[in-house]
Amino acid sequence: MTHIVRPTVPTVIIRLFEAFRANDAVALGEAFEPHALLVAHVEPRLLRLVGNSDPDKPVRVRGNLAISRFIAQEFAAMQVMHTEVHSEIRVGRGLSVICDYEAKLLATGRVIAARSAAFYTLSRNGRKVETCRAVCSYITPDWHHALN
Repeated sequence: MTHIVRPTVPTVIIRLFEAFRANDAVALGEAFEPHALLVAHVEPRLLRLVGNSDPDKPVRVRGNLAISRFIAQEFAAMQVMHTEVHSEIRVGRGLSVICDYEAKLLATGRVIAARSAAFYTLSRNGRKVETCRAVCSYITPDWHHALN
């Protein structure tokens, strides 16, 4: 399968993925506007590890500080080891990105693979993210299987 990645990915998105790859919740939060909204449908098994009280509902976080805290909770449960952006499509202020990543679950040492499909709305000047709507799911077949 061929993936086309344009060299027009906004700098703020590049910084966001670099911060994710570096497990840096503060830098990741700085990519968002102070009033930003994050709505994420996250794999319930991961949300349970993070300590979410209702893992079957989407995560809704408002504000870059709250986003940073939520991501820090995720990084306390897992360490991102590798990210790969497969494709991006940009129209105006909207940007759709599909990314695969590998993470080590710190409680067990198990390495899992996951995929994130996200739609970002950039600020008017394009320097920050106003909204992010994402779906994040494991692509590892089962907790008991290792990656190939």
